[in-house]
Amino acid sequence: MFINEGVIAKDSFFYVATMPEVDDQENMKWISVLKKLNLDTFEATQLDSVECKDALGFQLLGGTEEYQIYSLIKDDETLFYKLDYESCESEQIELFQSGYERILPEENENSFYYLSVEGGERNLYQYDIDSRKNKLCLENEKILENAGGDIVGSDLCGKCREGIVYWVRTWTEEREEKMFLLDHNGKIQELSMPQQLPVAGTHFYDAICATEKGMYFWYSKDFESNGFQDNVDWQAYTEWDDLVNEKSVIKNVIKPRMTAMGELVDENGNVLKTQ
Repeated sequence: MFINEGVIAKDSFFYVATMPEVDDQENMKWISVLKKLNLDTFEATQLDSVECKDALGFQLLGGTEEYQIYSLIKDDETLFYKLDYESCESEQIELFQSGYERILPEENENSFYYLSVEGGERNLYQYDIDSRKNKLCLENEKILENAGGDIVGSDLCGKCREGIVYWVRTWTEEREEKMFLLDHNGKIQELSMPQQLPVAGTHFYDAICATEKGMYFWYSKDFESNGFQDNVDWQAYTEWDDLVNEKSVIKNVIKPRMTAMGELVDENGNVLKTQ
């Protein structure tokens, strides 16, 4: 058994455990189990169990102190559920996405946002938990128009006082990352942060998580080393006020010590020459 991912809420650890189930040597299935571990008694309780065709078929997508949204990817079908931490019960909901995109809860409303990636299109929706309805907030055409190229990656960064921040990765002639703010009036503003990273030759990779004041994110440097593609990663933090007001104040939280291939690097991610 191994743990895919988990979250702490209500003095408990809710997690997805995955294990193989073997009927015979030729028929092995992965079983993903949703469990709750009481952090006071360390007693584990199984909440839900389902057969998945692989270990990645059960995804926690995000939530609040009261609930978690998760997806079940099975047999080319994606189902979505809302887990209530207090009752430990799940109810099925309808979302328009692949099952891997994170959700962004709305603090003062019983709803959350998510960036749908389905059928080659990207749309930003708001799901209302009370009415169980999806509201289209930003359509694919607008996202493509502002991206300025063929989108190969995208995700939500977080929500600040001014609106929702998201990023896209395009690849027409070369790779490029862009970040945007969608304000409360539906206006889109491009943010310059991906072009103002602290280390030269690096690119924005992905958001890690968001807080009320800012967001943590990865940025990377790609290069060829000894005939192989290699890279180094930084983990950094910026505050929403600095991001939106184009101040580009970025703090490195974790600096790399070696590349993905195990080569030692200096503070700028350059490979050190060793004998």
